[in-house]
Amino acid sequence: MLLSGLLLVLIYPAFVYLVAHPTFGTLIALQVVLGFLMTGYFAALPGLLSEMFPVQTRTTGMSLAYNIAVTVFGGFGPFIIAWLISFTGSKAAPSYYLIFAALLSIAALVAARRKLGFR
Repeated sequence: MLLSGLLLVLIYPAFVYLVAHPTFGTLIALQVVLGFLMTGYFAALPGLLSEMFPVQTRTTGMSLAYNIAVTVFGGFGPFIIAWLISFTGSKAAPSYYLIFAALLSIAALVAARRKLGFR
């Protein structure tokens, strides 16, 4: 949850900086920072998903949960981002989509903590 919160706080300033300084070095630096944050977040995801499903349906549950989320949020991502840019007129608008995803992720993690009894 810490990494989702950190992503939530850093994503808009990172996009604003990238728009203000559109160089290859800036893009690589942003990719490294975001990659680091996402790696820390996604490293624990398989363990969390395996705890959410009983052994008998674990493979089906994990594959459906992951693939539906990737299809919905990843598949429609380019369309939503293009719409956000045209609607707001800001090149930093993709950060709004990532902020929404981070907020949704934090809500899901809080719900999973309560359901599974994690601290």
